[in-house]
This record gives sequence, C-alpha cells and structure tokens, in this order.
Amino acid sequence: QLHSPDRQSLALGNTGVGYEVALPRPPGRTLSAPFTLRLFLAERDSLRFAGQAKLSSSEPVNGFHFLDCSSSCAILVSDDTAGENDQFQCAADEVRNGDFVHVTPKRSVFSSSSSDLGQVTRVDAKSVTVEFLFQDGARSETVSRSRLQRVEHKGVLAFNTCTLATRLPSRVSQKLLFPGDVLGSWLLNLPGDYAYASSLDQNFVVRMFMHGLFVLPGDDMMFACPLPVTPYVFFLQEPTAKNILPASSMRRSKMLRRYRNDFELSCNVDFPGHLSRCGAFHQTRGGTWISNPLINLLVGIHRDPSNNIKMYAFELWDKKTGELVAVSFSLSIGSFVHDFSMSCLVRDRRAGGAVLSKAIGALLSDCGAQLWYWGCKVPYMAEYEAHGAREIPRSDYYRRVQEAAAQPLRLDPAEAIRTGKAEIA
Repeated sequence: QLHSPDRQSLALGNTGVGYEVALPRPPGRTLSAPFTLRLFLAERDSLRFAGQAKLSSSEPVNGFHFLDCSSSCAILVSDDTAGENDQFQCAADEVRNGDFVHVTPKRSVFSSSSSDLGQVTRVDAKSVTVEFLFQDGARSETVSRSRLQRVEHKGVLAFNTCTLATRLPSRVSQKLLFPGDVLGSWLLNLPGDYAYASSLDQNFVVRMFMHGLFVLPGDDMMFACPLPVTPYVFFLQEPTAKNILPASSMRRSKMLRRYRNDFELSCNVDFPGHLSRCGAFHQTRGGTWISNPLINLLVGIHRDPSNNIKMYAFELWDKKTGELVAVSFSLSIGSFVHDFSMSCLVRDRRAGGAVLSKAIGALLSDCGAQLWYWGCKVPYMAEYEAHGAREIPRSDYYRRVQEAAAQPLRLDPAEAIRTGKAEIA
C-alpha cells in the first residue's frame, strides 16, 4: 500500500509472506508513475517468470500469490521499459556482499536438488553465504563459488521481512511500518491509534521511538505500534488550568503527603527483572505484550551510546517489609518521557501505584522534563486531569516530541533519586 508520496517503500500483503519493496526516488520523481511487480521462481537450471502485477499510487496492489511454495523466489519492481524475458541476466564474474545470485544445483547422481535464487550475505576466501527466500520463510547456506552466477537485474528486488500464517486484514496492511521506511510527518495521516510492524531491529525501533511510537510485540510476529490520534500527555513545565505547575499539584496530593514516609523510591535496581515481573503480573490479568525479546531490546537500546534514549524502572518499596509495592517503566529522549508500563504489586489503602505516579511526575518536572506521555487515555487516568493531564491532537504531540527530544534534561532522574532529591527518599 502506498500511504504517501513521502513514503519510499511499498508493502505487499499475500497469503504467505510479507515483503518490503524499496522504490528508488531520484530528486523530483514521484511514485505516481506505474511500476510492474514481477515474480521469478528458481527451477532446476533456470529462473522461471511466474507472473506480474501493475503497481501505482492510485491503484495499489494488496495481494500477490506465489505459485510454488517450495521454490525460492525473487520479486522485482521496475518501470515498464523492460520486457518479461530480459529482467534477469546471469554473469559469472566476482560476487560481493549484497549481490543477487543464481545457485546451480550440486552435480551428483545422489542429488536432485533444484537451483535457487538468493542474496549474498558473506564472502570468504573459498565460499559464499547466501540467503534464500521461500514462501514459508528464509534460510542461509554456505556454497562454493563454482555454483554461483551473479544476477544482473533492472529495478530493485524485495527483501523478506516476516513470514505470516494468514492473509493480513486491511486494517493492518494499510498501516504497516518497515525497517526501510523513512519515518516522518506522513505518520500523522495513519488512520486509528495504531501502526503495525513485524521487526524488532534495534535501529528501526530506535527510529520509531524518536518519532513518538512504541512497540507492543508480545509473542506475535505482527504487532501494534501505538500512535494515538489524541495522545494523553502532561506538559510538566506549563501551568495547569488552576495556574499551578503539575509538580506542585502532585505534591499536594493527599495520598502522597499521607503515605510518602511508608515507602522508599529507587531507580533501575533490576530493570529487566522487574519488567519481566510486570509482564507476568499483566499476564494473569488478561495478557501482556512484554516479552523477553522486548526486554533484551530495551536494555540494548539503553546501553547503546549512539542514541539519546534511556530506560528507567522507578521502584516503590515498603520500608517495613522490604517488599516491592509498585514499579513504573519509562523511556526518555531528551526532555521527552514516555511512561510505557506500570504494575501495582501490593494493593491496600495506601494506593501505591497512585503514590508512585505522582512522585514520578514531581521528580520529572524537577529534572526538566517537558513532555510526559502516557499513551492512549483509559478510564483510570481521568483523575490525573486535575494535575494537568490532557488529550491533544496527534500533530501537536508529534511536534512536541521533536522539540522536547532536542532539549536535554537538567538532571538525570536516577541521579536525583540517588542523591535524595525525590519526594520519596
């Protein structure tokens, strides 16, 4: 589906595999011109042309069916200047990483293997590693150079991004994000509160975070990426309707003032362990999107010095028992903070979850956070409107994220807690 002239990729849904097709866009060129999608299957000694479909921004194709699920395949997108038979030519010269190659079968009386078409992923002195795409997935194999012929092609071949069990519903296929997408303001035009993706590639997820999205993978191959039409946020450095700052309002909370001395506050004592515990907590209450791959990904992003993203687990402990009462998880990019999950593990009259939320709000405000984002509004959040929370248009949210991300915090929240500057010691 072509979502916007600013988007440089085309998502094709079908009964077996999800693909990304990267369309080169020279300066001044639009995607309105027709393109042709051509499917080639690798047979024993040759490449067989298996079908084609016309593509354009005005008439996108939302399905393409493979003819043989056991054969490796290639998808070619080109303009209409070339015919069916001259799309592929094989050359025997040296191959390099990224080249597409035709791999001839092993010559043996004991072997009836067919030829395959794949992409070179590694070149060694004596052998080459090639990735092959099939309708039911992808595999890699190390092959000798003598079995390779480099494929010269016009246009751009597609890359397998996810193998799916069923056909994608239109509500998903129309909002798919791929690692090759150039994310930008065109995201504002996505319908509904969620985009969708199938990749947890770290660089891709970092870019999504930078544009105000999040990922909810669970154990699903295709998962939701929230980008609400009306995100629920706090402007922590701007007065509320009562003309006081959100931090002052939260400090005046009766529950925080009454029970603050019952608790201790820490940060990142055990981020992965506590996020895993949060996932288990929610699993007993209907399901969770918190998975081990996601936990490892968030830890990796936090440890990567090349990005400006930090992860926080704000932990509330019972002073008397030493028990973990509640834990809230956030990520920060500059002075933009996204509260992405929470669990209240001890439920009693002290309302530990609410106490923790208000203590975090006051802390973030003192540290210079500009925008505190809570995702889609759900009923329990209504009480926080007294402290300045509100729903805003997606376009305002997107602009505010970019502005806040470019402005650093005055003080790291973890350091503020360690040095006793939080409302709860």
